[in-house]
Amino acid sequence: MELDMGRDHDNESKSRSRSRSHSHSLEARDGRSRSRYRTRSRSRSRSHDRDYYYERERHSRSRSDEESNSLRAYWKPVKDDPSNFEAWTQLLHYIEQLDETKAAREAYDEFLKRYPFCYGYWRKYAEFERRHKHYERSVKVYEYGVSAIQLSVDLWLHYIAFIREIVQHQENSIEKTRVLYNRALEACGLEFRSDKLWEEYISWELNNNEPNRVGLLYDQLLSIPTLMYSNHFGRYQAFVNSNEPDQVVNQEEYNEILKKAQEDLKKAQPTELYIEEEFIDESPPDCIPENGEEPPRKVIFRRKHSEDALRIMRQEIIERRRKKHVANEREVSRRWPFEENIKRSYFHVKPLETAQLRNWHDYLNFEIENGDTHRTIILFERCVIACAMYEEMWTKVGCSTFFADT
Repeated sequence: MELDMGRDHDNESKSRSRSRSHSHSLEARDGRSRSRYRTRSRSRSRSHDRDYYYERERHSRSRSDEESNSLRAYWKPVKDDPSNFEAWTQLLHYIEQLDETKAAREAYDEFLKRYPFCYGYWRKYAEFERRHKHYERSVKVYEYGVSAIQLSVDLWLHYIAFIREIVQHQENSIEKTRVLYNRALEACGLEFRSDKLWEEYISWELNNNEPNRVGLLYDQLLSIPTLMYSNHFGRYQAFVNSNEPDQVVNQEEYNEILKKAQEDLKKAQPTELYIEEEFIDESPPDCIPENGEEPPRKVIFRRKHSEDALRIMRQEIIERRRKKHVANEREVSRRWPFEENIKRSYFHVKPLETAQLRNWHDYLNFEIENGDTHRTIILFERCVIACAMYEEMWTKVGCSTFFADT
């Protein structure tokens, strides 16, 4: 039994040894197999990467060649005939889709040299630069644009909106924006359809909690013949009735109407008509810190007038402006027959109807005879935008400007 058990043990040991040897052999073969597989796999991967790269490069070159050919095709009719306005618009439409900086600048620059009164393309050009984060170039485009077509209220408003966006975190951001609004008013504030500019500026100053500045703006606006003149007076009355009198007029006029209220109410001292109260200054900060934290609010002192004083003073302020409003209404009525007959106030290469040309001639003659130099110049500038293709209008403008200067 012991011998048999020994033999069995020896046999079992040999068997285990052969098993281990066989296992090691299999593992070695598997290892070599996996190694060969990884090598082939890496080789195939590198080959695939090279193929993908070459294919992508080939596709990119192919697309670039295709875009270059398309761009040349769009430029060809423009170069053959620079007065082909339709070809220009097709080129610029393709440029917008291409979205390539160098090509866009070349096309817009050439187009706007020839057609500077197309305010919509100045805006598109500036917006293209803004979209690509070329903010300084965008400012330059807007500046060229408002210089070329100063009476474009829409272009000024887009420019102002852009500036408000990029200076909001800068020091003196409010003052920088205000300067631009004032430039816009100086350029086109007398335009008959400048209402939107005035309204936006007034709204902006109201949001800045600057009622004194708003009062000054209304004092200008209520004497200017514009399309929405009646609405402006209605808004002004609401503005006066929502603020203390000393906040809506200058100090000299305030003293005058305060004295009137004192006399009407038979008060011995004007100080009996108001009290001084503390207020938290709700004006927005001059710039918005990038961390979003606003500086602490200041405490200011303001006058709060009695109900009787408010009634008398507000009525006096509004009645004084009503005289301006009535006079301005007469001026609007004199110009309305011409204004309602203007069917196209913007630039286009399509010819104007004879009646339109005659209306511009008559309107210009009216302003010249009226004798208001500033209004005459503004109307001439409006006229040459709509009638830019008519040499007779440029001649009329040139002669009239010469006589005005002499």
